[in-house]
Amino acid sequence: MGNMTEKKGQKNKKVIVIGAGVGGLGAGYWLAEKGIEVEVLEATHRAGGRMHTMTRNGDRFEAGALFYHSHYRHSVELMKALNLYDTKRPIKGHIQFARKDGTGFKYNHKIPYMSPLGLAGNFKMFWFILKEIILKKRDPLNKIRNSHPEWDDICVLDYWKSGSRSDRALRDFVVTPASVATNDGWPEYLNLAHFIHCMRIDTFTDFLPLPAEHHPSPTHWPDVSRCDMKIPLISW
Repeated sequence: MGNMTEKKGQKNKKVIVIGAGVGGLGAGYWLAEKGIEVEVLEATHRAGGRMHTMTRNGDRFEAGALFYHSHYRHSVELMKALNLYDTKRPIKGHIQFARKDGTGFKYNHKIPYMSPLGLAGNFKMFWFILKEIILKKRDPLNKIRNSHPEWDDICVLDYWKSGSRSDRALRDFVVTPASVATNDGWPEYLNLAHFIHCMRIDTFTDFLPLPAEHHPSPTHWPDVSRCDMKIPLISW
């Protein structure tokens, strides 16, 4: 934002933001806060991007972006600026794992213990969190290549590959769920650096959803952002 301030003898130009997802809406808000004229263009019939609540027959379904993580400091700053932070409803409770055979177990992400891992598997998970997340310096993902090249060059599945019962359980109940749920991808395509990032999020942050009525919407957003918004965008 520092390069977007008004130069001497030159007026600010109008800024057009493409896409009314949370990133586009946030960019529009902060630009408008600096006194810059902003227009947000969105191709669909609504704002919010992946953050969308669908209703059918009285049931509500979240299509995506179900919650914020508490360490998303820029998102938290935006919620506070829009007076939405106090409406958050932190998710409490356990994560329910269900197996194909009908059995299952509950997991508290604040207490990293899983019954299917057994003593050896849980010890390996504790040691991994202590060694790679708590004690080791955490660099931004874009600097991992220089600071910890070993993290960037190894597939996370190769970290626990001995074939032991505990390693198989770690791959099934820790690596795969963290890859699919947090990274939206299969573990075969996830390197160790990104997995460590996912585990840090899953283990040490709170999940902060906003009520559906406070999700970004075409009627709500222009009032608080002072941005001109065109929805839907018929043509470019």
